[in-house]
Amino acid sequence: HVGGKRSSDIVRCGGTVELKERPVTIYSIELVDYVPPFARINVHCSSGTYIRSLARDIGKLAGSCACLEQLQRTQVGGFLLQDALPLPFTPCELQNALQPVTPEVFTKLGIACIEIETGNEACAIRNGKPLYQIPLLTAQPKTEKENTAALFFEGEFIAVIKKDACGNWHYGFVNN
Repeated sequence: HVGGKRSSDIVRCGGTVELKERPVTIYSIELVDYVPPFARINVHCSSGTYIRSLARDIGKLAGSCACLEQLQRTQVGGFLLQDALPLPFTPCELQNALQPVTPEVFTKLGIACIEIETGNEACAIRNGKPLYQIPLLTAQPKTEKENTAALFFEGEFIAVIKKDACGNWHYGFVNN
């Protein structure tokens, strides 16, 4: 994002952008297949890695140029492509594949889960009470994504909340 807008949207509208370099981690990279001029690689990388830039950089290092023809994400957090419902699927297959939203789902995404202590607090959240009035939410979740948390009461998903730049919690989604 540049100035709050996707850089790809800016370019598609005729603008130009200069993207700043940022550190990323490539845990592994493997050449799976090479049939000139196409190479297929598997990359295990840190969050925030821009794979199109990686392809460009590989092309430059090879003394040429490169771009992506296809990109397939095989894992997001703890969710694996092999566990996904294959396309196309029927409404019945989708209904059978749906699972309840549990703390484990958010944990796989690196999002903190906060258990609301009382039914009154859970009711207040469902009714949109300002979050600064919920004492439990003064805690600072220590997870990969410290600015987002999922709220549960007695194991039932209640809401997703997000922290703004000033450190104040706001509703992202409320499950009524």
